[in-house]
Amino acid sequence: MVLRPATERDPHREGEEGRRSVRYAVRMSTRLFGRVWTGIERHPTIADGAFAAALCVLALLALRVAWPFFHPVPAWAAVGLTVLLIAPLTWRRRFPLVVLLVMVPIIVVYQVVDIPEWQWTVNSGWIALYSAGAYGGDRWRNRARAIGVAAIIALVVYEVFVEDVPGESDMVLARVLVLVSNVVVAAWFWWFGDVMRVRRQREAQLAVRTLQLEREREENARRAVLDERVRIARELHDVVAHHVSLMGVQAGAARRVLTRRPEKAEEALAAIEAASRQAVREMQRLLGFLRQERDDDPLTPQPTMHQLDNLVAQMREAGLAVELAVEGEERPLPPSVDLSAYRIVQEALTNTLKHAGPATAAVTVRYGDRALEIEVVDDGRGRRDAGQVNGSNGLIGMRERVSLLGGRLQVGQDAGAGFSVRAHLPLEGQPA
Repeated sequence: MVLRPATERDPHREGEEGRRSVRYAVRMSTRLFGRVWTGIERHPTIADGAFAAALCVLALLALRVAWPFFHPVPAWAAVGLTVLLIAPLTWRRRFPLVVLLVMVPIIVVYQVVDIPEWQWTVNSGWIALYSAGAYGGDRWRNRARAIGVAAIIALVVYEVFVEDVPGESDMVLARVLVLVSNVVVAAWFWWFGDVMRVRRQREAQLAVRTLQLEREREENARRAVLDERVRIARELHDVVAHHVSLMGVQAGAARRVLTRRPEKAEEALAAIEAASRQAVREMQRLLGFLRQERDDDPLTPQPTMHQLDNLVAQMREAGLAVELAVEGEERPLPPSVDLSAYRIVQEALTNTLKHAGPATAAVTVRYGDRALEIEVVDDGRGRRDAGQVNGSNGLIGMRERVSLLGGRLQVGQDAGAGFSVRAHLPLEGQPA
């Protein structure tokens, strides 16, 4: 380790400190400028008033410098006209066209009385011209600007070609250049006002669009939450209610045969135990899905039509005689169709078990080229009126599933006092 004397300078360290100071100064300057600009945007009239006051001070100082050499009018008149000319710039954003039209005759009077402070009057006119283009209304903006430009250019022509008659050709060229430069400046302020106006309009449109997107995002989030609640409610009904219904039926059967046929009661209790375990697993899957932050569901897979035999076996164990017929060539189905078809069959059989009394159910599944058709018909004698059919949560869930797939659903009492559920589910999103 090398020790340097206390007086020895470290160029590398000093350079780093210098760069750090520069970055800090730039950061503080940017922050200060941002605050100033924000204040101007929030209080435009106050900012324009301060600008007009500063411009008026500069004009009066220029007038004071030129006054000892040439003073055609009393000093109070020159000062009054100068203040009266520049003060309207305070309202250049609120009333831009009025400000321009008010300043034009004052500029004319200012020049006619020949006050020796010409440059600041022209600058004030250019600022008013820009403000009329940037903030003026669409209907009268161009007309007011045309009047202002014509008046200022006319004054320039009067100043360089009429009041001071040129004596030599080079002086004529100089005056032509003065006229051309003023025309170019007028055109530039005219163009710059239009550019700033377009920019302000785009910013306003962008702000409106941003607000609309925020509202749409909130609405989409609200709808997503609502759709997820509906989906969870449907799953709870289709899964948990199915198993609970099975347990209720089995418990009733076990109670009836408990003393007379204990072996049948034991079978019913075993079925209740299996159904309760399955219900707990389904509840754990749904609760686990609610607790996770991701949108996918990596837990227990959803049932498919390949598990239809297991569903029929459960129903038979619960005491419902079920006949299953599959027509057409079985093949993999789209996931949404596969799950919906299984849930429809499950709900139809559960309703038969709960409401039909002693009955037999026939399940027919037809695999078509473009659609899957499901038919569940029972011969039960249990009464299921229109209110029960239309208001059932299970049937509502069926209609929602079929509607999402663009299919058709028919449910109702058959002529033979039985009940039927028929669903037509398009396989590739074709209209039903």
